[in-house]
Amino acid sequence: MCASRLDDRDETLLALLRQAGELPCSGAEIGRALGISRAGVWKRIERLRQAGFQVEAIHRQGYRLVAESDFPSLERMQPHLAADALFNPHYLKLFSETDSTNRQLAQLARSGAPEGSLCCAEVQTQGRGRLQRSWYSAAGDNLTFSLLLRPEMAPGKASQITLLAGLALAESLRHTFQVGGLQLKWPNDILLHGRKCAGILTEMAAEPEQVEYVIVGVGINVNGDGSHFPEEIQQTATTIEMIKGSRISRSALLAHFLNRMGYWYQRYMAEGFEALRQPWLEHADIAGRRVRINLHKEQFEATAEALDEEGFLLVKRDGGERERVIAGDVALLS
Repeated sequence: MCASRLDDRDETLLALLRQAGELPCSGAEIGRALGISRAGVWKRIERLRQAGFQVEAIHRQGYRLVAESDFPSLERMQPHLAADALFNPHYLKLFSETDSTNRQLAQLARSGAPEGSLCCAEVQTQGRGRLQRSWYSAAGDNLTFSLLLRPEMAPGKASQITLLAGLALAESLRHTFQVGGLQLKWPNDILLHGRKCAGILTEMAAEPEQVEYVIVGVGINVNGDGSHFPEEIQQTATTIEMIKGSRISRSALLAHFLNRMGYWYQRYMAEGFEALRQPWLEHADIAGRRVRINLHKEQFEATAEALDEEGFLLVKRDGGERERVIAGDVALLS
């Protein structure tokens, strides 16, 4: 379902809720003002929620507007966008709910959508992370989106785009929003004080020697106190609000990410991965850290050393032999 602009009845409903302030506005009052049934009132409330407004239902009293929407829109993003942001404003697709923004953007890419096309969803029902893991997204709190790139590069280098996107997001959080305790974890996670707050899933379509397109899917736990997390990630995940102690604008965060993507993507295409390697490592602080490597058929512990010239992780096994980790799951032990 595509996120559309609010219509006149939605705006009237919002005006009633805003006028009521901290007090609930009864369903009967809303129904009279809009000329609709109680069932119609509920549907209108759901439309506001899908647009990112936080509306509380109070039993036998009515509805209260808890927070205005900050779901990304061109109007909300525009004040924060730089001239060189990696973004095509004519190809912004917004969804109140979709299965996967990566999947939606892949369809657009196959139809010829240009570089900088963006899909963003309030809710993903089939959000995915790396290694086919699911990604949980909470309406009104999380930021989930996918960005289309069309780089002239060999398929074997596409994994470097994941590191580029991680660097862009890390810089946005650390320098623009002053988020502390941030660490990049190879290859695709952003940690805050050791807990995951964001992940990146990069997918591509390619010919044998040339990438056709790359889709950068990003999921960020922006706001909320973590109470909405599924039980299995309660001890390993966090939100930016939990670290900062205050909410931040999802529209502003998305815009600043696109700004940093524009900067690093231009440098990467001109200079190659070497332009990214040291800045990425400065945000990762991985040298000398103990890690556990989970490969397809093997698990072992080692000491992380650096990234090589292709962006792969270099580790030293306990027996002294050095290994280049091309793909696998990495857990930080110290």
